[in-house]
Amino acid sequence: MEYVKEKLFYHLHRKSMKHDMKKGELYYFGIVPNRFIIDPNGILWIESKNDTDDLKALKWYIDKHKNKKIEITRSLLNNVYDFCVSHAIDNREKIFEEIRLKLYPEYPSRYNCIFLFDNLKDSQYWIDKIGECDLFQVKISGKIHYGSEYFLQDGINLSKDELLWNALQYWNGVRHPKDHLEILGIGTVKIMKKIDQ
Repeated sequence: MEYVKEKLFYHLHRKSMKHDMKKGELYYFGIVPNRFIIDPNGILWIESKNDTDDLKALKWYIDKHKNKKIEITRSLLNNVYDFCVSHAIDNREKIFEEIRLKLYPEYPSRYNCIFLFDNLKDSQYWIDKIGECDLFQVKISGKIHYGSEYFLQDGINLSKDELLWNALQYWNGVRHPKDHLEILGIGTVKIMKKIDQ
């Protein structure tokens, strides 16, 4: 983690967000939860505070259709897969936050930070990965942490021990050769300009 004062970075703002960022606007990140938990399609990654509500909903759906012939379609399989991935991501984020709170409480939280990049190459990687978004140059004064995307695997095929190990690597700032860095920032952020893509 490092402290920065008016340091330039890039930020991707999803077009699905309700608020459009504009040049000259000031924001503060670090208190209010960010929109990280919503994917570009507007589907909640973390749909409830605990798994029981989502599992009850899935059980209700299965019970409702138990006497009917359910056609196994690609769409149904995709929905089941998306459900599993969303819970794997939820588990990963809970483990990462637990490790941060215990070992690195002064570091920016993934739950209330702004996600930044220090070069256009990494920005383009994330644009390709998350979909439609606007690219802004921003200036931040506050705390930042460089994290390796490599350790953010969705967790669907990882044990809890593997997720704990990944979280430790992420918060220790370990970099991987096939790395795409993300920068977590908290503090005052000024929108400098929108960058045409």
